[in-house]
Amino acid sequence: MPNTRRLTNQRSPKSTHTYLSDELLAILQKLHHLFYGSDSKDAGNPNQKLEQQAYWRLAKLMEESGELAEAIHAYFKHQRKAKDKNGTLGSKEHLAEELVDVIMVVGLIAMLFKVDLNNALNNKIKKIRQRMLEKYGVDILN
Repeated sequence: MPNTRRLTNQRSPKSTHTYLSDELLAILQKLHHLFYGSDSKDAGNPNQKLEQQAYWRLAKLMEESGELAEAIHAYFKHQRKAKDKNGTLGSKEHLAEELVDVIMVVGLIAMLFKVDLNNALNNKIKKIRQRMLEKYGVDILN
């Protein structure tokens, strides 16, 4: 089982939630370095600015999101058979591949802006947890 970072429920230390694996983070760091060089402001091309890189990654995220939408349509059999080039369109495996593509691009965007996704996710879960406790009296981690 891959090494993962975990969120621990403050009320119940036994309850943990896996999110980004160390292996995924290492792959994203390698891809980030490949695309952007050692300094995230260089993007392999010293003349490229952070803004240009951000919009390029945003375009890539939109492309991958479109492919995810197509995979969801295919899963529910709303996709034309003519688009199924390798026979996997509509399968759960294809859907999983497209989800991972979106996650990887989001990870690369986070690295570009030096955002710690693990910390951001932890903070977001805390906010959602508090909102659910206040609004519905439900602890989503229990």
